[in-house]
Amino acid sequence: MKLSNRLLGAVLIAYPVVAQALLPYAATDVEVAQLPKFCAFKLGRPGPNAESQFGRSNWMHMHHYCHGLKSVLRARTHPKDRIGYLRQAKGEYDYVFSHTEPGFWFRPQMYVEVARIHLQLKERVQAQGRLSEAIRLNPRYEAAYLALVDLHKDDGARPAALEVATQGLRYLPASEALKTAYLDNGGSRPFPEPIQAGTTPKPAAESAAGPAEAGDAPPATVDQAAAASSAPPAGEAAAGAEGTGDSACRFCPPSEIQQRWRESFQGEK
Repeated sequence: MKLSNRLLGAVLIAYPVVAQALLPYAATDVEVAQLPKFCAFKLGRPGPNAESQFGRSNWMHMHHYCHGLKSVLRARTHPKDRIGYLRQAKGEYDYVFSHTEPGFWFRPQMYVEVARIHLQLKERVQAQGRLSEAIRLNPRYEAAYLALVDLHKDDGARPAALEVATQGLRYLPASEALKTAYLDNGGSRPFPEPIQAGTTPKPAAESAAGPAEAGDAPPATVDQAAAASSAPPAGEAAAGAEGTGDSACRFCPPSEIQQRWRESFQGEK
């Protein structure tokens, strides 16, 4: 009994030490400067209010998305606490998933980002589910197809990778990246016939994992392990779009892509 009490005491003493290893929750000015511009506003700094872009019911929760990106940054800059920060990021993303609208146009991008976090934590089944959900929500989201193709390819499942690339080309017949993925994984010309407008989409290679639920373990990667997916790290691709889209959102895709996303959601209702 005494031994058990000693062990319990040791655990209680050690736990605060582990917890204190992580930085304070609030983002620093340096971190905020690396996040999407709208995060400055959401995290209490001067910045653009993007409520009109995200919708009021979604916008009120987007500070958790910003904190998720912050935790991913910390995972990169504080390697000793990397796992803890990645788990923090997962929790922030899951909060956003459970509190925003099911048809929120930004969800596909967040699912791709959270999938990269799953990959860094070696949670490949969850990553596959998140990517499949991104495609289910927006079957014209190229980044989700490419990331899922790479995941299957890395697992040695080329038939599954080919299936995903095939479906992607049916919705995005002009995608050069998907054409390359299709040929690299055993496909041959002619390329798949484009899907007819208005056709109900079929989830891409969901396999046994199925769509990820908000309660499934974890989120995005700005970290080195993001290389597990050929899609660029969280926010990186959209950062290059700055100036081509809504200036209030540095990491968001160009406005014309956002419009396509909204239209695709409406077309599937």
